[in-house]
Amino acid sequence: GEPVSITVSEAENAVYIGYEILSPTHYSARIERVSLDGGSPVFVADGAKPAVSPDGTRLAYIQESSGTCQASALCPPSDLNLPLIIRDLTTGSEDELPSPVSVGVSALSWSDDDVHLAVSDGNGFWVVDTSTAATAKNPLAIFPPANSTSYWSLAAYRGSLGSIGAVALCPETIGCDQNTEVLSIDPTTQHAMLLARLDFGTSSLTFDSTGRTFAYVGLAPGTAVP
Repeated sequence: GEPVSITVSEAENAVYIGYEILSPTHYSARIERVSLDGGSPVFVADGAKPAVSPDGTRLAYIQESSGTCQASALCPPSDLNLPLIIRDLTTGSEDELPSPVSVGVSALSWSDDDVHLAVSDGNGFWVVDTSTAATAKNPLAIFPPANSTSYWSLAAYRGSLGSIGAVALCPETIGCDQNTEVLSIDPTTQHAMLLARLDFGTSSLTFDSTGRTFAYVGLAPGTAVP
């Protein structure tokens, strides 16, 4: 499989890598842990989109298995409403929370409080309180873009600032002047502030611990965001 997502655990001095294979007839997803001190990768779980909490104690990921499917069918056939798993990295125990999204998850991002999780599905994003399953069933908030011709493709918490950086994608096919905008959103007031304009889409977004510097993977104009 190809590595499609990565998260760093400073507490363990390791990275967690998500590998995925999608083809017309086969799908699989797995997460491996790799120590930055060296050594062989260690299998963690059948799943995708790993994200380690800032304090290094918990790993969030989307539970996903492997299998085959018909070429004419959706592959994977169960890529809807997949469970959100929160694993305690000390004890290995896991809590299974219902996914707040109705389509495949594109990204997970922890807040600096180690409790809230931004869950993106490529069309919007939700803020989930991971402390109780009951709260997770009813997401704290869903943020639609102010411009009805745009949609949120990715969201990531801005470290200690507590706000959320979100990518509002407006396809050129509908006549947008700018293809992509990166906005900062206050989760409480939902006030949005423009951070940057890009001339192309992006398949990932991450902020440093201060929340003032971000990195992204750019896509050529016209390239679909996975």
